[in-house]
Amino acid sequence: MAEIRLMGADASDELAKLVLDEFSFKIRAAAASSQKGLSAKDVEGLIDDFMEKGRYKTLVNFQERFELTLREHERDIWDRTRARPFERVLIQRFCHLFPSEGELHDAEGAVSRRMIPGFLKAMEQLVGHLHYKRLCHECKAIITLMKRQKLKEFRWYDIYDDRNANALIDEALAVVALTFVDFEKNLNWLLSIINAELEVAEFYAFEGEGVDSWELDRIGLIKVLRGLYVPFAKWSGKKINDRKQIERLYGVHSAAAIRSILLSLEPDTANV
Repeated sequence: MAEIRLMGADASDELAKLVLDEFSFKIRAAAASSQKGLSAKDVEGLIDDFMEKGRYKTLVNFQERFELTLREHERDIWDRTRARPFERVLIQRFCHLFPSEGELHDAEGAVSRRMIPGFLKAMEQLVGHLHYKRLCHECKAIITLMKRQKLKEFRWYDIYDDRNANALIDEALAVVALTFVDFEKNLNWLLSIINAELEVAEFYAFEGEGVDSWELDRIGLIKVLRGLYVPFAKWSGKKINDRKQIERLYGVHSAAAIRSILLSLEPDTANV
C-alpha cells in the first residue's frame, strides 16, 4: 500500500470532515435503499465495512484535495507576483540564493523562498508606503509599455535587465540605506520581521528536508543584502564623476549611507 503523507496544520480537521462526509453519504445511501430501515446491526456492519475498505480511499481522496489546494495557492502567489513587477525585479537580485529542488538544509546562510512575504513587508516599511506604492506603479507602467512594444515576443525576463526598472529598485535601496543608522540593530530588526512572516513550509517542501525548521539567519540576510546592493558596489569609487552621479541621483546623505552599507556588508566592495 502506498504511503499517504498528510500535510498542513489543519490536516487532521480536514480529514475528520472528509471521513464524516463520506460515511454520512454511505449511511444515507443505505437507509434510502433499505425498505425496513437500518438496525443497529446494519449500522455496525457499515462501520466495519467502511473501516476495512473505505479508509485508504478516504486518505487518498484527502491527499488529492490537499495537494490541489497547494497547487492553487502556488498559482495565486505566482499571479500576484505577475501583477507586481517591481517586487519581482527586486527579488530577482538575490533569487540565485534560493535552493533548487532538494537542496535546502539547515546550514548557516541558507535562504528559502519562505522569506519573501516578510522581506517585502519590511521593504515597504523601510521605503515608506506611499513611496513604495509609487515605485510599484511606475514599474507596472514600464512593463505595460514593454508588452505593448514587444507583443508576443515579450518575456518576463526582459524586465530584469531593463535600466528603468532597475533604477526604481536602486531608488528604493537608496532610501533603505538611510534607515541603516545602526547596521547590527537594523539587521536584527529585519530578521525579526522576516522570520515572523515566513510562508507556510508546505508550499516550498520541494526545496528540501530543512524547509520545516528553516529561519533566515544573519549570514543569509547579509547574502541577500549583498545581492540587492551589488549594482552600487560595481560603480568605481576611483572616479569622481561616479561619486557625483550617485550624489546627484540620490543625494549626498543617501550616497554616504550606501557607502556605509557596502562597508558593513563586505569591506572590499565599498568602492562607491
